[in-house]
Amino acid sequence: MRRKNDFGPSPEFSDKTAEEQLVSVLRMCGDIAKYHGMIIVVEPLNAGETNLINTVADGLDFAARAAHPCVFCLADFFHVLKSGESLDAIKNSGGALRHIHIAGPNRTFYP
Repeated sequence: MRRKNDFGPSPEFSDKTAEEQLVSVLRMCGDIAKYHGMIIVVEPLNAGETNLINTVADGLDFAARAAHPCVFCLADFFHVLKSGESLDAIKNSGGALRHIHIAGPNRTFYP
């Protein structure tokens, strides 16, 4: 899942370790959110901004791996467009997608 870009990967920090730590943090955050009656959403960012969760499919995968009732995914159309991602992951997300940002390719808002 991790992509090579300006953010890594680090030779001493494996992809598997990064992914396991993120899943663990999502579970901890989920517990805190549950205590406060809230949810958290994972926001995928394009590969120019991060190297771990770049697509809605990635975000949905991490939310599923966290397997926590308060951990979901967000879709940001700016990042979807910038990544050239299909809308299939959004269409097939079921109840795992809980929030959407709507912005154009230049981070402009649609009316």
